[in-house]
Amino acid sequence: MSERASRRQLGRGLAELFGEVDGVASPAAVSQRLVPIERIRPGAFQPRRRFAETELDALAQSIREKGILQPLLVRSLTAQETDFELVAGERRWRAAQRVGLHEVPIIIRRRLKSR
Repeated sequence: MSERASRRQLGRGLAELFGEVDGVASPAAVSQRLVPIERIRPGAFQPRRRFAETELDALAQSIREKGILQPLLVRSLTAQETDFELVAGERRWRAAQRVGLHEVPIIIRRRLKSR
């Protein structure tokens, strides 16, 4: 085994963000469902502030034709899970608004218990 392969990776990566363990999603960590688009707000920590209009238009056209293929990743803002903040997928959320979708698929990112 090479030295690089045997070293532990830094950070937790996307698998941790999506609640996956060994590449398999943990059922306790994620829950997918449809919610009204107006119940979702942009993420406070989104590094991108500007989105190219042409790219949003192209994505909106794709959503019109095929729908949203990958759910938006959100965190709940309320205990009742009625309002959400985007963690990932702001471009899809904006494009879905342009298309006029009333509901979008989401995955709710729940806090994992401390290790």
